[in-house]
Amino acid sequence: RVLVVEDEPVIGRLLEETLAWDGIEVVLARNVDEALAHLEGESFDVALVDLLLPLPTGWAILEVLGTRVGCPRAIVVSAVASPANQTRAFDLGALDVVVKPFDPMALVELVERVARLDPAEVDAYRRAVRSRAYV
Repeated sequence: RVLVVEDEPVIGRLLEETLAWDGIEVVLARNVDEALAHLEGESFDVALVDLLLPLPTGWAILEVLGTRVGCPRAIVVSAVASPANQTRAFDLGALDVVVKPFDPMALVELVERVARLDPAEVDAYRRAVRSRAYV
């Protein structure tokens, strides 16, 4: 299951339909409050998080995902993926950063890859992606 945290209806619908087309169950949250409500009562494998949400921003979701046990693995999907924002996202526990506009099928592949990671592989994956982001 994937939690998509995206306030732009067109992008949210694109993500939802693209992932669902590949057989992935998607829950869409349009803001931080909706996302937190879903995280309280439901289980997800991956969370796709936009950073430019209305206040509070997507950073608040990353902070929650990085501190709670059993939270989904986070992938940032944002138009503001500057090196400083990427560093902060990785520091908060994001496993990857995807820059908008994105290739929908490549994003599906990424979501599936991240969801399949063995827990012992997560830190190595994050380090590899983080070092690749700065090359």
